[in-house]
Amino acid sequence: MESMENSLIGIAHKRLRRSLAPAQLLLACTAIAGTILAPRPGEAITLYPISDNGIAALPAIVSAPDTRLVARSPLPSSYVATGSLPSFAQLLLAHGVLPLNAAVPLCGSVAAEGGAQ
Repeated sequence: MESMENSLIGIAHKRLRRSLAPAQLLLACTAIAGTILAPRPGEAITLYPISDNGIAALPAIVSAPDTRLVARSPLPSSYVATGSLPSFAQLLLAHGVLPLNAAVPLCGSVAAEGGAQ
């Protein structure tokens, strides 16, 4: 009886480990992507609109007095900007604009000078 209980516990333990592995992998990938893509305070940010509201809101966001437009991003309808921008949540939820770290490949060059292209 005891050996049967031990084998059932062993089987349950193996199944639990197998089911947790994909969840752990997903969590690790999400954390790495967040670390790479998340904008850093004080650095250039790519503003990528994810909706029609985002496209409409971008001119007002980048024309704020403390915001400096650095360049157009290679991503469609997006810009690279610096300065005091609204918080991540406010940009994303209220305006439909996804703020990304501008140093990430395909998100624009932070070395671009001379304003918008």
